[in-house]
Amino acid sequence: MITPQAALTYVFLAEDGYTEEGGGAAIDYDVDSTTSQRLWGDVGVELSARFRMRGETVIAPRLFAGYRANIIDEEAERTFRFVSTGDEFTLTDEGFGDGGALVGIGVDATNGYSTFSLGYEGEYGDQIERHSINAAIRFRF
Repeated sequence: MITPQAALTYVFLAEDGYTEEGGGAAIDYDVDSTTSQRLWGDVGVELSARFRMRGETVIAPRLFAGYRANIIDEEAERTFRFVSTGDEFTLTDEGFGDGGALVGIGVDATNGYSTFSLGYEGEYGDQIERHSINAAIRFRF
């Protein structure tokens, strides 16, 4: 089976400012509030199959290939001040880059009462490389 896929993901993060207490004069910070937003779009195709084994058992392997484009990549800046001296410094998020290839491979096995899933997902971008392995067991009562 061939399944085209497309997705948009938007994230807006607003973080309140705060002042630390209890760490001591040289450790406590006064931190400004900040916001950031990101939007990325994914397109790809999934190839999958379903193989019926004995009884109700079905094994379904899948393979995914696609591309992720980072449409909005707004880096947050946050200013920190030492409570004791007022000296400040600023930290800036690193960008995610323009985007990159997405790949995935996995398998689901079910017998009608339980399902076992195992999968790998990878993102290979110009600024980010991400890998994840996901496993799940589901029971039906």
